[in-house]
Amino acid sequence: MTSPVELDEWRARALRYTLIYVVLAVALMGLRFTTRDIRPALLTLRDERATLQAQKRDLQVALQTSTSAARVRNWALDNGMIDFARAKKETASFEALPPPPALPEHRALEVTTQWR
Repeated sequence: MTSPVELDEWRARALRYTLIYVVLAVALMGLRFTTRDIRPALLTLRDERATLQAQKRDLQVALQTSTSAARVRNWALDNGMIDFARAKKETASFEALPPPPALPEHRALEVTTQWR
């Protein structure tokens, strides 16, 4: 047979464990309530990221087609530039640059050792 002291200890322990369980359950429910907007925001951001990545791919393709060598050449010719193969080539002579000024002479490093 169990004594009344053991029964009281068991009841106190059961009450403590029940209160701990209730506090944890309330804390978890409160945490879930405060973070309820995070998942929809993450889903929205994921969709926006996918849209931006697709837009980036499309813009990269458009950039590569607009900067191709043939398009740049056609644009240059349309704007009055001359093809290098047909351009008049002249030679020119350049004067030599004057020599740089002489560097100041530095003294040689002198070390004196003094023993005590």
